[in-house]
Amino acid sequence: MSVCELLLFAACLLAVDGFVYSTNECPVVYVHVDDAVIRKRTLCCGTPANLTDCRTSGHQLFWSESELNSTEPYATSIPPTESTPNFVTTPIPRKFVKGKFADLYPISTWKKTGWYTSDYEELVNQYWMDFIPATRQAHYTFALIYLILTTISLGGNVLVFTMILKFKALRTPSNYLVANLAVADFGMMSRGPIFIYNCLYEGPVTGYIGCQIYGVVGGLTGIGAIMSLALIAKDRYSVIVHPLDPEYKMTKTKAALSIAFIWTYAAMFATMPLIGGRLGIKPYVPEGYLTSCSFDYVSNDSVNRIFILCFFLGAWFVPTTIITTSYFKILRHVLRASVTRMGQEKQQRKGEMRLAAVVLLVIAVWISSWTPYATVALIGISGNRHILTPLSTMVPAVFCKTAATIDPFIYALSHPRFRKILFKIWCPKKYGEQRADELFNNQIAIWRSDGSLRFMRKDGSRESVVSTNIPQP
Repeated sequence: MSVCELLLFAACLLAVDGFVYSTNECPVVYVHVDDAVIRKRTLCCGTPANLTDCRTSGHQLFWSESELNSTEPYATSIPPTESTPNFVTTPIPRKFVKGKFADLYPISTWKKTGWYTSDYEELVNQYWMDFIPATRQAHYTFALIYLILTTISLGGNVLVFTMILKFKALRTPSNYLVANLAVADFGMMSRGPIFIYNCLYEGPVTGYIGCQIYGVVGGLTGIGAIMSLALIAKDRYSVIVHPLDPEYKMTKTKAALSIAFIWTYAAMFATMPLIGGRLGIKPYVPEGYLTSCSFDYVSNDSVNRIFILCFFLGAWFVPTTIITTSYFKILRHVLRASVTRMGQEKQQRKGEMRLAAVVLLVIAVWISSWTPYATVALIGISGNRHILTPLSTMVPAVFCKTAATIDPFIYALSHPRFRKILFKIWCPKKYGEQRADELFNNQIAIWRSDGSLRFMRKDGSRESVVSTNIPQP
């Protein structure tokens, strides 16, 4: 028997009236509730060696009802003859789980902030209470990552929105949708202070109000972003496939109606957890390390599962289908027409395709960022929540925020007009010199038979002519 096993054996004798049977590596404990064996787990020993520091490999925490004052699990003196189930099938009394939760988390510290209340524990799904708390280092690491993402995202999205608002060349109906995407991404990352504050206190210190704000803002802006991308994709389809058809042309009125539809559609889904209590839809709840909030996707309630499935279809599947269909039609049209296009028309389509490529990149970033988190939710409502751990849910929950961080820089660095205006903002002197060179190179001097000299200057689609009488040489 190893030193670890000996120490744990002694600890068990002191803590509970029972023995621990060992394997080659770690001891095995048969855990009891009301003398009914519900699980066989492996304990790993820490220093000092006691059952408070020795957690099960599955991080499941149970104790006997007959020992309400004890924080330690029972261990059998002999292994049970019946087979131990892989997963718990008998519900554990809620009051016992809350007691264990209070022993493991610094609830007294949370209450001092004035946001956290005891009834908030009712909102935490029992599944997350079964896991041991994350380490302080883990919380601080996620807080640092979120701080970096929030800082970059807020700065980038403010820059894009300000550029569209300030410069007339960017105030096109199509770019109104881009501005709406910047607003949605800004809103998504504006929740950063709540998450970081929770991480610093190692739990849901912002309480019920903070959780609901975090959840509804996330749902609203997340759907707002993906629906903005869906309508941007449809606009790119209209510009490239139907460039001369006024019915497909994006106007200011159409852009305004599109934006109104986006936020109405998003609000319809995002507010349901706040107002759908009578329908059986649960409010936003803590997830993973309990520092972020989302839908209760690990709940066994059938109504809640149906709602989350509908949310997945409406907020991920439908817009993703619109995006995929639009770009498939664009690609098909370009492949068919590329052979027949020549000259200026071909050059114009080339520019439109570059813009479409930028939008496609933004969409690819969004889908790759949010698909892992959507997968987590689907795993939870499919009855396979035992696959999920706090860490496996926290990583996708934080990773999905990268879309809101990267989007503005994709536009600013890839879109020709955005690049040109950024150059004008950050390097005004060089921009002026370059602009003067462009104007000079675009001037064409034409001698006329009457002795006058005509200068014709071309600047994009504009043409200006200056004539003066200068003797011919």
